[in-house]
Amino acid sequence: MANKLRYGWEAGDEPAPTTSGTVETVETHPRTGSKCGKVIGSGYYQWAGLGYVLDRDYFIRVPFYIDGSPAGLGRVAQILTAAGGVICNPRLDAERRLRLYDTEGEALGSPSSVLAVGGHDLEIHVRVNTEGLGVLGARLNGTELLPDQEANVGNEAIGRIRAGFEGSTIEAIYPDDVGVNDDQGETDNTWQQALAPGDPVDPVNAGKKRRLGFPWGAYNVNNTPIMDGEHIYAIRWVPDEAITLHRFISGFNLEGVAEGPEEIKGESYGGKGRDNGKKGKGYGDGDGGIIYARLVTCRANGEPNLSNVLAEEEVNAVTRYEESHAEYGIAAGKLTQLLFMNFGGAALKADQMYAVVYGNASPDPLKNWFSVNSPVVHEDEAGPNGENTLLKYPEPDVMPIFGLDPREACAWRPGADEDWVWGAAVGGPDGLLSGYYDGIGAGEDGVRLPWYGYQQTAEGPTKAVQPYYAYEVTGSYTLRCKNVAIGGTITHAGGYVKTGENAGIVTVKNVQTGQTGSVDLSAAGSGIVYDELDSPVDRDPGDTVLISCTGKVCLLQADSFIDATFGVGDENGEFPITTDGEENNVAQLFVLPWLYYETADADAELAPGLYIWANDELVAL
Repeated sequence: MANKLRYGWEAGDEPAPTTSGTVETVETHPRTGSKCGKVIGSGYYQWAGLGYVLDRDYFIRVPFYIDGSPAGLGRVAQILTAAGGVICNPRLDAERRLRLYDTEGEALGSPSSVLAVGGHDLEIHVRVNTEGLGVLGARLNGTELLPDQEANVGNEAIGRIRAGFEGSTIEAIYPDDVGVNDDQGETDNTWQQALAPGDPVDPVNAGKKRRLGFPWGAYNVNNTPIMDGEHIYAIRWVPDEAITLHRFISGFNLEGVAEGPEEIKGESYGGKGRDNGKKGKGYGDGDGGIIYARLVTCRANGEPNLSNVLAEEEVNAVTRYEESHAEYGIAAGKLTQLLFMNFGGAALKADQMYAVVYGNASPDPLKNWFSVNSPVVHEDEAGPNGENTLLKYPEPDVMPIFGLDPREACAWRPGADEDWVWGAAVGGPDGLLSGYYDGIGAGEDGVRLPWYGYQQTAEGPTKAVQPYYAYEVTGSYTLRCKNVAIGGTITHAGGYVKTGENAGIVTVKNVQTGQTGSVDLSAAGSGIVYDELDSPVDRDPGDTVLISCTGKVCLLQADSFIDATFGVGDENGEFPITTDGEENNVAQLFVLPWLYYETADADAELAPGLYIWANDELVAL
């Protein structure tokens, strides 16, 4: 026996719990599936009689969504004996801090940080023996809350498990996916949630991702003003692995606000914001407005599900600008366009679509507003990232760009009664309000693309999925790809080319072996272009590969705030890539298979060529 309990409030789930207080089954905040429990004020769900014994390790998981703060200290779960005696319980205080308590009511360890309104994943390790000094440990949102330690848990076996809220009242709490593992059997015999990754990065594996398609594809960066409380901008994204989300980092521009640091403050500029003293146009006004950020699930049709909020935050835009500036060590007087949102450690699943949606909660959003920022690409080159793509594995001729999952895209809802729009329609329609514009028919400035990263712990390192943006710069470059993550054979090379230009001859060289291969793309035109090398180039993990062009390709920018926030260019980091003469900026040259995408099984015997994952099998293009 290993898996002793799994209950998610779905039809057919057994064993059904007994209940106390005001409880109901709802579809409002499920952790998975379509339903969850709900406790209003005070009450609980209880499972009893599952055959627990002494001297055995149990791992008890109680995910929950909290709506509001408790009136006082209350229990979000209880582990009890068959007679109802307390073994241990986790308690949430009025400031939404969680802490574990033993059988005598003594507090153990330290309280958690303040939990955001939203979803959280709690798991408790318990071992009871006849001596009364057993073992307790706990994890919250993939982070260790209480290290396994000797604790007073009594000397009677577990008899009951409760989830809900007792001892005080709360507006509502939504438990879901309650589960218990024991230490028996070959599977399901330990923690149900892994600790958040925190080990040092293996330099040889730096940047490795299981993703498809092209690593680059951006020409410029465009803003989307949010001057109306009903206008919502969304970044739909897909975690590569199960994560806890403490902070979500994405692009904003506040240049033109009336008050704030000098680098963003501007003078009055008609009806379109304020003059930032540089480009003659504003990207914000007044006090900057209130960023209303929500982390939500996505519906089956791909749209953000605003009724299933996993975490949320409201913060003045200028305040968050100053906090982000300080947090990531941006030099004094230097602009940053990357702001973080606090989501309190929400537990997210791998390979599932989520959305972060932004609105303006200012009472006067037409006077006090901010802009969100997005890299942009020609509509013809956006591929699956320029529309509402729901396929994890697109057809071979529909390849994702810019290092994104095929399902990652930006969306826009221009009114509460309006439909969500995608691709080139985001940000518009033109003239909806002064300064609003979409990308329809805008050429290179066509489709807004996700630009984001995150932190798994409040103090942990930042992880960028796509850290770069661009601003209309092209040239002849040599891209230096250090510390290659994936071994194999390079068969194709190419680049992202502005309309009216060409990449010329693209040459690939392995610095360690001296092997080279070239392809003439002079007649390939613009956009994302590539073709087969005249000679394949082998590479091993840890190698350095150079990619150069005689024509022109677009350049991605790693401005100082990007470098400070995400640490790009570091040989042992997530993006060990530089451009000769351009520091950490990235020439949009690439090889296929890409040097940092795990598109082939390391042990597979494959002929040279291009492969994608389809239904968990390698398929030749």
